[in-house]
Amino acid sequence: MLERHGHDVLFLDCPAQGITAEMLYSRMVDYNPGMTILDTSTPSITSDLLVAERIKEYFPDTRVCL
Repeated sequence: MLERHGHDVLFLDCPAQGITAEMLYSRMVDYNPGMTILDTSTPSITSDLLVAERIKEYFPDTRVCL
């Protein structure tokens, strides 16, 4: 739906694709997203919140949604 409305979309399933947090941040530099959506769950909430915090540090204008 987003792509149909002219937005660029990059979907990453980091755990399934073996993408580490550092690899994610590196890819985000190339992409420079306006919004980042993180799927989270109770077992991973602590690390997910840390990733969200770092994304905001690296990309302060990016909206982060959990």
